[in-house]
Order: sequence, then C-alpha cells, then structure tokens
Amino acid sequence: MQATAHSTKALAPDGRWVSFACRARSVQDDWYWHFRLTSRSMGVGVSVTDRGYPSVLIEQLGNRLVQQLTYDNQPLQLLANADGDGWQGIWTGPHHCLIMAFPGGRVDAGAVTGVLDQLVLTDTAAGLVVKPRSSEVSSWSLYGVKFTSGGSVTIYPAADAARLVPEGSAGKSVENGEVWVKTMGIAGVERGRKFLHSGPKAVCLVDDELTSDTGVGAADQEELLQSLDVRWGA
Repeated sequence: MQATAHSTKALAPDGRWVSFACRARSVQDDWYWHFRLTSRSMGVGVSVTDRGYPSVLIEQLGNRLVQQLTYDNQPLQLLANADGDGWQGIWTGPHHCLIMAFPGGRVDAGAVTGVLDQLVLTDTAAGLVVKPRSSEVSSWSLYGVKFTSGGSVTIYPAADAARLVPEGSAGKSVENGEVWVKTMGIAGVERGRKFLHSGPKAVCLVDDELTSDTGVGAADQEELLQSLDVRWGA
C-alpha cells in the first residue's frame, strides 16, 4: 500500500483545536491525550480516550472491574490494575472517556468523585474539553498521541515544549519544520531513539520503530517525518 495524504483535527482537553496532517499508509482515527491535574488536595494523572478503551484495559490488559456507578447520569467505572499496583476511575461520556489513575491498592469511589466535582466536562464528537472549576486546580504537562504506519507521534504545544528543541544546532529541513535525532537513555543506558520534529505550532516526538514488530518500514518513517504538519491552536 502506498502512502497517501491524511488530514484530521480534534479538540484537545485544553479547548484548542489541534490539526494533524501527514503522508502515510494509515493513521489511526483515535486521539489519545494525557495530562496532570493538581491542587492542594489532589494530584492525579488523567487520560482522554475513545469510549472503547475501558474494554481494552479489561480484556487485553487484565484489569479488574471493581465497581460500576454513575456520575452526572454517565457511567463511572472503578478498575483495579492487573498487577494490584494502582487503579483507575473511568468516566464515560457520550463520545470519550476520562481516565484517572491513582496509586495504591485501595479503590476509593470518593477519590474519583472528588476529582470530578472540581471539573467541568464538555464532551462532543470533536473532543472532550476539561476545565477546572476554580483557579486552585491546575492542568499541566498536556500532550497528545497519534498512531501512524510511520511510527507513533507524541504531540506537544510549541510553547510548552520549546526546551526540547536543541539550541545552536540546525535540524534537518523538512516540509513543515526541522527534524533532529534524539538518543534516549536512563542512567547512561541507551533506550532507543526518537525523532524530534519542530514546527511552527507544535513539537512532536516520533518513535523510531524500525526494529520493532509494528510493521514500520524505512520508507514509512521517512515519509512521515518529511510530511508531518501538526498545529496546536490551529
């Protein structure tokens, strides 16, 4: 199958439109978003996914449904992680899910509703917008993920990820920005590499998946990096 032009857009949880365009054999329809919510009384990791993702957690990852409730007339599920370390509270709206990740082994419905009480959730087909009810709650470290035949793409607003862009060295010029190769490592041990794509309104990290079993080929990767055009706040 030949690479073709793809173009799509969605509302990020911060209420801004994000457009995604590239040439690829395939681009997954779903968007995935991740961020942190913090206040003086809470700190929780949050993901926004499609409505079908809770079944993936249960059927493929082995997470266990502990309790099923409703919140604001919408389904609310409490799931325990398969390894017993951590659990999730999952609010399911008409179009998307809000997944809150908690540490420890004690599942607590009150902790989930305590977070939801501090949020205004607006769920449409375009995206789930998450707004704190007060200035005491902060949302930060927001990023999105799209999966393509050229590799998975992690997307950051340009202003938030400016520190990731190398200073004093030009990247490879591509159609909509510049690309650098970044070697990833922990404690001096190399953990593979990523490509950093910097455009006018977004910074993206593209996983180098040539040696994985995902079916990504060199031509797929090159076409994606050459054509990628992501705009946060488009």
